[in-house]
Amino acid sequence: PGDQSILAGSSARDRSGSIASFLDSRPPLAEANGIARALVAAASAEAKIHVRQINSELGVETWSRLRGMADASVETTPQNLFFTAQDYEVQGPNLKASPPLRSPHDVDALRAALGAGLIDVVGTDHAPHAPAEKAAPYAAFADIPGGMPGLQTLLPTMLRLVDEGLIALPDLVRMCARNPAERFGLGRRKGRIAAGYDADLLILDPRRSTTIANADQVSRAGYTPFDGWTVKARLTNVFLRGREIVRDGRLVGPAQGKIVTRES
Repeated sequence: PGDQSILAGSSARDRSGSIASFLDSRPPLAEANGIARALVAAASAEAKIHVRQINSELGVETWSRLRGMADASVETTPQNLFFTAQDYEVQGPNLKASPPLRSPHDVDALRAALGAGLIDVVGTDHAPHAPAEKAAPYAAFADIPGGMPGLQTLLPTMLRLVDEGLIALPDLVRMCARNPAERFGLGRRKGRIAAGYDADLLILDPRRSTTIANADQVSRAGYTPFDGWTVKARLTNVFLRGREIVRDGRLVGPAQGKIVTRES
């Protein structure tokens, strides 16, 4: 979310190209005002709306106060629940995305909202830019291709939140499976383990741990900002429409993905 008039004005004021300039160009005010305007417009048009990538305390407060105005849902990403702007100093281009990472205070507010059930969906915003794309010289930090890989690490990062006691396993399922399926028109075949649904299943072994590693990433990015993190569970098998596609954490068999369309 973002109010484009605020974003345009903020970007025009500082062209130094630094990380600080990038942060200043996308202030929490733009997020909050964008959320407010979108919700008012949805209420006026009697339309459904989904707000993506909320990550500031001001944005969370605005969402909390106004979400009842319309048929609305909201989403955040794992990286916004773990990283702060200070982490740019270590990971730099690999963490560059929009909205920018915020302060520890903002992360605390977002985590509190997640734990209170105010966040409907946690998605990845998976953007697997090749290392050469991220590392190339750019005139400004803002020019670095935005986004980071996240699909392969969604489950372990969410399990980390379960380990911390912020959410429970049913919350993970709700935010990462049931709610997205129902919200985006796939609720009669995806998001549940039930008769008549696609047999999309994840099998976890809670007796084994997992260490996230760059070397294990299969996307074209070949890295993850969560490299080295350990989670107290191991993904052993994945079934897609009843067919095994992952065994002991490794891809097996040919690609079987297909496009699914919204139900009428």
